Amino acid sequence: MLQDSETVADITVVPESEMHAHDTDCDSDQSDDEATGDHNRLPSRILKGEGFLPNSDMQLPNPPDDDPGCSSSVSQGPSVVLGLAEKAEVPPGVKFYHDNLFTTLSLVDEMTLRGYGSCGTMRQTQLHNVPFTAPQTFKKTPRGDAEYLVEAEKLIVRWNDNSVVTVVLNMEREFTETEAKRWNKQKRTMDKVRQPKCIQDYNTHMGGVDLHDQFVSRYRVNIRSKKWWWPCFSWALNSAMVNSWCYYRSWKSGEKDLLSFQRLVAQTLLLRHGTKPSRQGRRSSMAVAITDATRFDNLNHWPCNTGSRYKRYKNCGG
Repeated sequence: MLQDSETVADITVVPESEMHAHDTDCDSDQSDDEATGDHNRLPSRILKGEGFLPNSDMQLPNPPDDDPGCSSSVSQGPSVVLGLAEKAEVPPGVKFYHDNLFTTLSLVDEMTLRGYGSCGTMRQTQLHNVPFTAPQTFKKTPRGDAEYLVEAEKLIVRWNDNSVVTVVLNMEREFTETEAKRWNKQKRTMDKVRQPKCIQDYNTHMGGVDLHDQFVSRYRVNIRSKKWWWPCFSWALNSAMVNSWCYYRSWKSGEKDLLSFQRLVAQTLLLRHGTKPSRQGRRSSMAVAITDATRFDNLNHWPCNTGSRYKRYKNCGG
């Protein structure tokens, strides 16, 4: 996720439409090894806070040497973030929020050198020599407990929630906390627990990813194929439809929901590019009683009750 800001170290409040997120499409049941790049094709995305997708790219297991994100100092996952930032021509001073598929300590260092802000969740395997408490031990601490470490330009924070969460960022060097509401199963009430401010910001700004995924999953293309490229193609169609709807909402707020908008697009494409089915057999000698202009004027010509029980078409013989 991206935020405009004059300096990387200074976090400013910006409108939701200016926030971006960086994420990838992976199945929820994938293992860590599967999600780190063993698949040949994974779409990676930069998204805005309202669910709009400005840019995306295919994640390859062995990217070419001339790929914009390739750097000797970062691995494949972080290079996807850097590559998308260059392809999207993101200016320095913008803030990225990315999930644990991409986040490493070397990525945050590289983002700092390029003038970008960086904040993301991390996996335990990427912490290396950071002297944090072991996750199994830290899980036993009270809910809301946190530990942090300031290293060079980075702030590394670990927090105990439903599970252990680790976040690293280069936009703050001072650890601050706020409050969050969590459900207490034993008391059956909502309790207030301490929450690091950086984790609250991360959850807020990564909302564009979840929003876009939610819109895409509502009315996705359900045609199945054995071709490897078909899921990518159908996902691109769904994302393009969601993007068009986001543009439409900014122009005409709340006039059509996503389903109505998709129906309108489909009808428009059929009217403009569709072909009429060819007639089979001999043409009828009867004159057409209703013109095509009347039939397809979308004015809802419904049958009406005239009071008579039987009616016969005037051109029918017999």
